[in-house]
Amino acid sequence: MADRTNEVVPNFPGGTSMKRLAFLVVVALCSLGLAAPVLAAAPTNNTYATRQVITALPFSDTLDTSEATTDALDAEANQCGAPFTDASVWYEFVPDADAQIVIDTQGSDYATGIFVLTGSPGSFTLQACGAGGVIVGASAGVTLTILVLDYDGVGNGGNLELTASLAPPPPVIDLTVDPSGSFNSRTGLATVRGTVTCTTGVEGGKSFLSVQLTQTVGRFKVSGEGGTDFACDGTAHAWAVEVGAANGKFAGGRATVRAFAFACGFDCGEDSVERTITLKK
Repeated sequence: MADRTNEVVPNFPGGTSMKRLAFLVVVALCSLGLAAPVLAAAPTNNTYATRQVITALPFSDTLDTSEATTDALDAEANQCGAPFTDASVWYEFVPDADAQIVIDTQGSDYATGIFVLTGSPGSFTLQACGAGGVIVGASAGVTLTILVLDYDGVGNGGNLELTASLAPPPPVIDLTVDPSGSFNSRTGLATVRGTVTCTTGVEGGKSFLSVQLTQTVGRFKVSGEGGTDFACDGTAHAWAVEVGAANGKFAGGRATVRAFAFACGFDCGEDSVERTITLKK
């Protein structure tokens, strides 16, 4: 088929061409002053100089960062090795007491990175950094500067969902060991029992209880270890750990227990007990 791209096609009598008609339409539209699409403005906290001050916790902010830019201070603050510092926005918070603070941006629709810094331009010191969320230790009266950015180099920002809140306290653990345990004379395995109570746990956190058992049998010292996990739900739970010795068998009589329990959420708590127990059949 012939190329008709530049062909002039007669329109109505009078010799007006399709090209001329198109030109006249463009001129007419321009003369009407049709506005170009309006772009979103850059966020007011796009720079360090215009950072948003957080006055109290908890705090939340929803922000369109698609028109946010990046500058030399973003690069200076990037002491965490982020590949890009696009679409940056800045916040500031001065705690009135020592605290652990959780900053979360996981509700955002783009790849958010967070830097938490002390100091000022030219002397920034990184306190914490991460993708989607960080927890940072804050000291009373010390200013925290928070920089949120798009770190993946694909696109530029989006809908930012940011929250900042005090971290819950670490779990509190109360561990006990029963005065008596049991042993199996055939296998030489011993079982140590007790209770553990853990409060203020965090969903998805980790918990574990380990037991070390040592016993003198004749001229030899027999020892072994075992462990179990436990729930951190504020109620007392009975536990039992079976311990096998690598260098012999446990027998009836006195033995020394060293038990250690820990649980972690945003922070960790622990408790330990060392005592003598009696192993019985």
